[in-house]
Amino acid sequence: MVRQKKRIAGGTPQVTFVILALAVSAYLFPPLAAALVYDRSAILGGEIWRLITGPLVHFSGDHLFFNLLVFAAAGGLLERRHPLLFRHLCLAASLAGSFCLFLLSPGISVFGGLSGIATMAVVLLAVEEAGRGTRVSLLWLVVLALTAGKMIAEWILGVPLFTGPEAFVIVPSVHIAGGLVALGAYLAIVRRTGHTGYGTRESIA
Repeated sequence: MVRQKKRIAGGTPQVTFVILALAVSAYLFPPLAAALVYDRSAILGGEIWRLITGPLVHFSGDHLFFNLLVFAAAGGLLERRHPLLFRHLCLAASLAGSFCLFLLSPGISVFGGLSGIATMAVVLLAVEEAGRGTRVSLLWLVVLALTAGKMIAEWILGVPLFTGPEAFVIVPSVHIAGGLVALGAYLAIVRRTGHTGYGTRESIA
């Protein structure tokens, strides 16, 4: 008989909590935000860590609140399910979004927000659950459709749906980058290997 280890057995989602704590700290302490934010001129000057840390910075209270709400829920669940993969995907989504900005949007000098990483977590959870063919798969398909609809609407309108339009300019390419990272991870790792984040399946007599 083959028994698969429980999917949700990772304990506390430590990486999720660390990212949440850093994002809150950056919002509360402007000098920290200034050192972490995606700043094109600073990156060109050699401060390449900003390609990774930029998503930790938020520009308004509602910007912070909605991003943290989605990331805490989706990131926490995804990290429990795929703990090792999750930390790699957070890094990949952050870099993918930053490189999209750096290469495709040279006019954007400053950027911040966890929405790209949060999108990655939501999309990967949705496509994984939708692919199981269970009773709740339809619900996850709805989540995936709503996520895609939000990105399309923000792209067309040019303003965020859940925060004040005066706070910042929406950058849909960052959300798309996060979604593509999730789809790539699902097709290349999760679907093909049955990856659970806890090693190989356990066989018992």
